[in-house]
Amino acid sequence: MNRFLVNDVIKLVVTIVLLLILLPSVCARFSTGVAESPATGEKPLTQETEEATALAQTTEEATTPSPSEAGEEASATQEVENAGQIERAVPTLDLPAGALTAGSLTLSGTGEPGSQIEIVVDGQVIGTATVAANGRWSFDASSIEPGEHQISINGLDASGSAYASSEVVTLPVAASAVDVAIPTIDLPSAELFTGSVTLLGTGEPATGIELRLNDEPFVRTTVDDAGLWAATGTIDEPGEYEVVVNALDEAGHVVAASEPVVIPVVSLGSDVTPPTFDLPVAELTSGEITLTGTGEPGSEVEIVVDSDVVGTVTVGEDGFWSWTGSIDQPGNHQVVINSLDADGNVIAASNPAPLTIAAPDVTVPALISPQAGDTLLAGRQTFRGTGEPETELEIVVDGESMGTTTVRDNGAWSFAETIDGTGEIEVVINALDAEGEVVASSEAVTLILTEPEEVIVEEEADETGLVCQEEYTVVADDWLSKLADKYFGDLFLYPAIVTATNEKHAIDDTFAEIENPDVIEPGWKVCIVETEVAESLIEEEN
Repeated sequence: MNRFLVNDVIKLVVTIVLLLILLPSVCARFSTGVAESPATGEKPLTQETEEATALAQTTEEATTPSPSEAGEEASATQEVENAGQIERAVPTLDLPAGALTAGSLTLSGTGEPGSQIEIVVDGQVIGTATVAANGRWSFDASSIEPGEHQISINGLDASGSAYASSEVVTLPVAASAVDVAIPTIDLPSAELFTGSVTLLGTGEPATGIELRLNDEPFVRTTVDDAGLWAATGTIDEPGEYEVVVNALDEAGHVVAASEPVVIPVVSLGSDVTPPTFDLPVAELTSGEITLTGTGEPGSEVEIVVDSDVVGTVTVGEDGFWSWTGSIDQPGNHQVVINSLDADGNVIAASNPAPLTIAAPDVTVPALISPQAGDTLLAGRQTFRGTGEPETELEIVVDGESMGTTTVRDNGAWSFAETIDGTGEIEVVINALDAEGEVVASSEAVTLILTEPEEVIVEEEADETGLVCQEEYTVVADDWLSKLADKYFGDLFLYPAIVTATNEKHAIDDTFAEIENPDVIEPGWKVCIVETEVAESLIEEEN
């Protein structure tokens, strides 16, 4: 198909489209029978048409406002719309005057009476509060953890949407004082000299510690696992310094503080070399210990432990000193080494240093007899067991101390006491140190006490004329005076057991023959008579 043919087709299509558009209009004109004016193409006006046109113009003029009237109407409409919008008060958050403490924290502020306030902490909604009639609100925020937080509030409308928000403020929240151990500072046991100074104290393990001198930062350190801290810094000027120890949280905020203490610092002569103290590498146990350090060759040094002078020693020509002495009290101590002049005056001192003395290993005492669950007759009881030789033991029944005994050289011990009443009792054996403090305890043993039944002895006396109320078999760690104390309540009646047993042996060799009252062997059978009989036997012998 050539170019001219394509153009013809396009023209034809356009012509058809135009005809389709104009055809309805032409048909409508012919259907009304109205002819257009040849000159203008407009319809000729009839009388009815003219009247209708005039009426329409009059109506339009009556309903169309003038420009000034239109402006007044628009203004009135805007006022009505504005009257539908309620002006709300922007909520506020009160900035606290003092420090905020976790666990007892309350937030407060102002807002539209009756409206809801939404509290947002670190981008998370933690709760809502209702504004009171006086325009105030408050919220219990005790759940906020210690640390630094971004806090804001939103005012909510009836649908729960925020219509206004406060500015975001940053507030530090400190840990509750009841949750933080208040740090302490140990007063130096000797004078502090200018230069390098070490201070010691206690605190909550793993807590950061800040020392302040005269309200100025001095040095920071961390409390060790034992609850001790040591901090070293430099003090160049002599004088009295007020020292405060602050406990810090992870963000470095003060969560607890010690009471201030005043520490004097004196000037150190330039020609004096302060002595030193070597911190022990190995654990020291109470008793005899050895301490070492350095000093001016040939000078005398004084060892001070917890403000008490425990000894002196002369520094060797090599500048080293060594002192061996006794520290019996386990625990944490403070050591200072003083240099002395010829008159015994302190002319220099080491920094205070911590020294931990461990308690010696103690064998835990054991109760062997009676054993857990045994049923005993109320009255005189004998307890036996083992322990560290020469250790003092305390026998405790139901939390009450019944008395003490000492472990013999062979590691055995025994203790007798009257225990009245019936039912379960709990027995614990405590090992005591030289000061009477408990250093080890046995496992608690539960025993059962019952009332003894009245027994009528019907046995007739044999040719010895004696009746054994009990044919007792000797066990380890028994001795006659102990048996006399147990059965007669008088340890000096033990010869009666010897007499009765030997007389029984004469006619019955199952009884032991006791030649030496100080020696009885386990397995021997002895005769225990009634107390009155024992007393009469002693009287006869006397």
